[in-house]
Amino acid sequence: MPFIAECPFCHHKLRAPDSAEGRSLPCPTCGEPFTLAAMEKPPRSATFTAPAVTPGSGPTLLPGTQTAVALPPLPAPVPEKQGRAGGRRTRRRVNLAALAAFFLASVGVFLAAVAGTFALDLVANAALSFAGLGLLLGLAGLFVARTSRRGGLKLSLAGSGVSLALLLVLILQPALLGVYRVPLLNLLARPPRDPAAGRTVVIPVGKEVPEPQSGEESGPEAVDVRGKELQQGDLRVRVVSVMTRVVEFKKPAPTRPPLQRFLVIGLRLYNLGITRRIPYESWGETGTGKEARLTDEAGKSYRLWNFGSAQVVGHVRSKNLTPGTVLDDVLVFETPPSSVRSLRLELPAESAGGTGTFKLRIPREAIVSR
Repeated sequence: MPFIAECPFCHHKLRAPDSAEGRSLPCPTCGEPFTLAAMEKPPRSATFTAPAVTPGSGPTLLPGTQTAVALPPLPAPVPEKQGRAGGRRTRRRVNLAALAAFFLASVGVFLAAVAGTFALDLVANAALSFAGLGLLLGLAGLFVARTSRRGGLKLSLAGSGVSLALLLVLILQPALLGVYRVPLLNLLARPPRDPAAGRTVVIPVGKEVPEPQSGEESGPEAVDVRGKELQQGDLRVRVVSVMTRVVEFKKPAPTRPPLQRFLVIGLRLYNLGITRRIPYESWGETGTGKEARLTDEAGKSYRLWNFGSAQVVGHVRSKNLTPGTVLDDVLVFETPPSSVRSLRLELPAESAGGTGTFKLRIPREAIVSR
């Protein structure tokens, strides 16, 4: 109900509604601000904002008093959370797992496309790794999105879905991406082999029909490199040159090539297939367990030279042979003495995706000195 308030400066009295008690306003007579309080109570020191005076509730004049001044309206209370209609939204914390899953899935798809375009099986291996991590982080992002207010549900679904699809393709059907094999999944994604892939036959140079005596399952014992080639499945191997000479390094080279003479054997590999790519790891790389072996008629072995970071001109460490392509490589051995009448070169077929060993005989007459 209304109460009487007194200005402590000029002692003028005014009548105010009870909703204005505790409000501060200037005195209508002297202009000094003071806090409204009933005269029966001590004035309050703290300022209190009260609702605005409603129309028709103004005070009435009393003898010796003045009309109370209308109080300014109060601002509407601001809610802590408002939706889109209020123009403000509560900030959500970022779901880092969802963002990382989507990023890894995108990188995995990009690497798979690069691997299929340029026939790079090792890049497919990296794509498999990114897809696996993307799937794990996508599942983690789904858990975070469901148990907190961080959001990221759609990103998590997209990242984990793309990663799972890429994993299934790389594991079960890598050929759909143009990838022959994924090194991490060599056992799971092994392509079907030609039934004749494990049998080595002798092909005369310039002909396509193998020699009749070489069609046995055991394969030839040793083949003269002069005018003869060996074939296993889609792979054909031929010795194109055997010479003693100094070697040259590809530039830039960390060291100068040695001045001594080596026995340099030039090889040519053919992929005669139409669908399957053949991965080749050079027979000239030492320490792999699949390097070439050179012996003479007495059984003496000759060292296979590898010059570390320096690479001999013409040497290829590894490459994929696409269907219908040819690859040249060179092997560098210790030079045998001039008294040796013939040499035996053994090339593990595993280095080119085959089985067994290619066995070649190099007579003294086939060695050229340069």
